[in-house]
Amino acid sequence: MFKIKLGGGKTAEVEESMYWHTTSHIMAQAVKRLFPEAKLAIGPAIENGFYYDFDVEKPFSEEDLRAIEEEMKKISKENLELERFELPREEAIKLMKEKNENYKVELIEDLKERRSNFFLQTRRFYRPLQRTTLAINGMCESS
Repeated sequence: MFKIKLGGGKTAEVEESMYWHTTSHIMAQAVKRLFPEAKLAIGPAIENGFYYDFDVEKPFSEEDLRAIEEEMKKISKENLELERFELPREEAIKLMKEKNENYKVELIEDLKERRSNFFLQTRRFYRPLQRTTLAINGMCESS
């Protein structure tokens, strides 16, 4: 369990997977802010943390990684409000095509047999494709 800070000086304990999942969203948002042409693939929580696959023109340098980390810290301090919404398959595909997120389109199409609607969440301008998500005071959990 991780202890997180909530508004009003309160804290809450969250499962590690929830913490890592949220952290992957923050990293993806930071990458998109710094490298708007980066394409998002997947970013799941794993046993000891998380990872996120990005398609970029050139691999991230050590300097890029430091900048991404600093941007993540800024995003965390912004306390952005999360919005959760559901879209039918075709609308989710259309949205991801408009965002030029081809890997997300592929993911939706690959899940055709298993799912008819998709839940997405947004933090201001960033809308990653997600499975069912639950927003709790800046944290989200995949279910």
